[in-house]
Amino acid sequence: MRTITMALAAAIPLLTSGCSKDGGFRNFMDKAAHKVTRPASTTDAMSDVTKFHDFLNTEQFDKIYQSADADFRKQTTEQSFVTMLTSVHDELGNYKSAILTDSSTKTYSFAIEAFSKSKSTITLTYTAYFKKGSATEKFVFVAKNSPLLLDKYHIDSRLLNHS
Repeated sequence: MRTITMALAAAIPLLTSGCSKDGGFRNFMDKAAHKVTRPASTTDAMSDVTKFHDFLNTEQFDKIYQSADADFRKQTTEQSFVTMLTSVHDELGNYKSAILTDSSTKTYSFAIEAFSKSKSTITLTYTAYFKKGSATEKFVFVAKNSPLLLDKYHIDSRLLNHS
């Protein structure tokens, strides 16, 4: 069985409303133009998983990478990211549907002198069905000062090739 984990440390801005003119993640290409007025929710994260699968099915992996957070791009090259998602798509085929099997939300707060910060994580685990078989997918989203960001993506399937 092959497991692929991609840490997308603050990687894909998945804000809580609006849509980019090219139909990408909500406000995917124009992060600065949007101010979030409410905390991100599990429903927002589930919607963003749908958009992730839309990009996976249309093989727009480079768009995801190019819009990723600078820290992610420092840790992962575009070539390795695109290669990983290409492998997933080639070996499993198009995403068809999924069943949410687990979800959790955690909030962390800390303060140093006059500086305070909070962070929430939303973790969603799915049994996902693709054209060629099934997989377990885990998405971890992080909300720092309200925007929802994809932090990690993990996929596990016996159909994924070891390399």
